[in-house]
Amino acid sequence: MTSNGSSFNAPALWSNAPFYGSVATLSGDLTGTGHPDLVAVNGNSVWVMLSSGSGYGSPTEWSNANFSGAQAVLLADINGDGKADLIAVNGDSVWVMLSTGTGFAAPVEWSSTAFYGSVVTVAGDVSGDGKADLIAVNGNSVWVMTSTGSSFNYPAQWSNVPFSGSVATLVGDVNGDGKADLIAVNDNSTVVMTSNGTAFAAPSEWSSVPFYGSRITVAADVTGDNSADLVAVNDGSTWVMTSTGTSFAAPALWSSEPFYGSRGTLADGGEQAFQETARVAGVTYSPQIYGMTCEEAVLEMALSHEGISVSQEQVLSAEGVNTSVPGVGPAYTKADPMVNFVGPPNGGEAAGYEPGAFYGAIVDAADRLGGDVIAAGNNISPAQVYNYVDQNHPVEVWVTFDFHVDYPTTWLTNGIDTWPWAGPDEHAVLIVGVDSNSVLIDNPWPAHSAYYGPDQWVPKSTFETVYGVYGDMAVVLR
Repeated sequence: MTSNGSSFNAPALWSNAPFYGSVATLSGDLTGTGHPDLVAVNGNSVWVMLSSGSGYGSPTEWSNANFSGAQAVLLADINGDGKADLIAVNGDSVWVMLSTGTGFAAPVEWSSTAFYGSVVTVAGDVSGDGKADLIAVNGNSVWVMTSTGSSFNYPAQWSNVPFSGSVATLVGDVNGDGKADLIAVNDNSTVVMTSNGTAFAAPSEWSSVPFYGSRITVAADVTGDNSADLVAVNDGSTWVMTSTGTSFAAPALWSSEPFYGSRGTLADGGEQAFQETARVAGVTYSPQIYGMTCEEAVLEMALSHEGISVSQEQVLSAEGVNTSVPGVGPAYTKADPMVNFVGPPNGGEAAGYEPGAFYGAIVDAADRLGGDVIAAGNNISPAQVYNYVDQNHPVEVWVTFDFHVDYPTTWLTNGIDTWPWAGPDEHAVLIVGVDSNSVLIDNPWPAHSAYYGPDQWVPKSTFETVYGVYGDMAVVLR
């Protein structure tokens, strides 16, 4: 849907070729023509569909190099030549493939420093010199590595203020001064930290109106005035809050057409291709009421997305509780967590030694309570989880408590089935959002653990490690 400056035109088919990346699908001007192109990043290749301004050309391989970042894969013009480049952010380094206009050059290390944010890692020209920089947003600080055109400078702290959005944390030049700013989209407000070229100013509320999309929320210049606006993409409509340069205007309906992609919904407004964020709408957070009822609290939250209000006691009743737990270690129980909740819900002497409930018991409980389960089991890959969330489905996942993996072992349940287990304990959380770097979780454990409580962004690399412990076990709700 192209913008005419005051609304979006009707959707038009620009390509009928299948095109998406197994690692990332991005949008940016690779050739310097002013038209954003599509980029599909795979594990061992990068493919491109160039834009003519009215359609996309055939897919072309631009690189056969292995290129992906453990923390983030970004697209931005980091050397100031007008062509967007690929950036791979890893745990201890940052690598770059520069665009030549007809292909990507070989990967080059631009930094050997560990640099990524616990909330999000993004790229944008925060210094105003025409070259995109790297920005790491953490819970209580923001750090920047500015670009020299051939490498990234050493990290510098640009803010020591807590700053992140409960819905999305975006980058874009909202005041049109040529320097990218940070935007925190919250449930009931939007807050901005503008860049002065060497630091971020104190947070300022730019809107007190709830504004985010059920599909995705992005920042892009849709009016053509060189100031980034906010765009909320919903199932059946797209709304915009335009930037005045000092605040966001009231939301306006720009399209009543359903418009979103099953593999991604992208926008480009002259800055780096926006930080893509999808969030599941309509989930009510619930902390667990007992020490061991994390799975039940997560199902309670997931069912709220369907408009079903239940208590954790009702979930336990729907599962059935089997207290046959020896209480001597995570090695053996005569009960089966695929059938019932296993162990005392409040833990007691069995705390830490009981499996609680696995996906089979949760599926049965969801069915009995009127929920609609669309997928469940082991081997639901992280990419599948992200795709379900992108399609507005909450996903219950099994992870380790505190998001660490200590002393991995196995459970032997019902004397027959063996299940993996790892300390400090088995846990479940609800995935309610995803962007290119992180997953957004609602953690039913309310305090005193890693990523506790509602609306916690977890780096994808961390999530995928602890999710893998339980064999990629998940339940997807409608």
